[in-house]
Amino acid sequence: MNSTILDKDAIPQPELWKLALNIASDHIDVGLYPPLAREEMVWRTFPFDAATGNQLRCIEDIIYDNPLLLSDFKKVDCIIDNVPAITVPEEADAAAAAMIYDDMTVSDAPGELSADDIELYPTGTDNARIAIVQDADIRAFLSRTFYNATFDSSTAALCRYFAGRPDAPVSTAVYAPVCGNTLTLIALRGKQLLMANSFRFEKEIDAAYYILASMQQLGLDLTATPVYVRTSTADAPSELQEILSRYLPSVAPIPFPTLRYRATKSTLLAPLALTIRPLCE
Repeated sequence: MNSTILDKDAIPQPELWKLALNIASDHIDVGLYPPLAREEMVWRTFPFDAATGNQLRCIEDIIYDNPLLLSDFKKVDCIIDNVPAITVPEEADAAAAAMIYDDMTVSDAPGELSADDIELYPTGTDNARIAIVQDADIRAFLSRTFYNATFDSSTAALCRYFAGRPDAPVSTAVYAPVCGNTLTLIALRGKQLLMANSFRFEKEIDAAYYILASMQQLGLDLTATPVYVRTSTADAPSELQEILSRYLPSVAPIPFPTLRYRATKSTLLAPLALTIRPLCE
C-alpha cells in the first residue's frame, strides 16, 4: 500500500489531469489520470485514522493533508462505497428504489428512506441499476471542496466495465475483483445483470465460499460458468484463484484492461476500480 503524501508539485499542470476519490469504509483510494498516453497513472491508498472515530473528519484530514488534491483538476470523480449498494430493476425510479433498499438493508430507521435519499447509477446492462444511499454530509463536503465533483458507485462502474468489454462473453460469466478484504461479485449473462454484491472476508477461503454459494444461489452451472478473479497480486496466480480451481474447471485472472495511459508494475497493483476509471466514466 502506497500512502506517500501528495505534495502540491507532485505532478505538472494538474488542471490537465483527472482525479478519482474512491471512498471506502476505512480508507480512500486516490487515482490521478494523465492527459498523455505516455504518462503513468498516480495512485495512493490512505487509511482512515481509527482514533478519529468520524468518517467525514477522516476524509477531510486526508484531503487537507495532501495539498495536490486541492488543485483545480479537469475532472473530479467521487466514488462513495462506504455503504451497501443494491441492484434494482432498470425501470425503478428513486421512490421505488428507496422502498427496495429499505427492505433489503439494515436501517436504524426502517421505512423512512425517501426518493431524495437514493442515488441511482447505470450498470451498462439492459435490466438493472445500482441504488445506494450516500452520506449527505460527505457529499456536501466533496461538492464544496471540488467545484466540478461528480458522484458514482464503484459497484456500478465495475458493472459497466465488465458489461462493456469487447471480449465479454455472450453467455454467463462471473467476475470477482478483490480490493483489500472486500470481494465484489458481479454475474452477467450477456447484457443482463444477475448479481452485483460485495462481501467482507478475513481469509481467501471465505471469499471462495461467497463466490461458490452465490453461484449456487443463482442456479449457475459450476462446471460451465467461467469465473474471473483479480486480487492485489494481479501479476501472479492468487491464493483465491488456486482455491476456486479445486472446485471449478474454468477459473482465470481478470484480463488486464487496455488503458489510455502507460502501465507499469505499480499500475498492476492499483485497485481495479481505480485502474479502469477512465474506461467506465
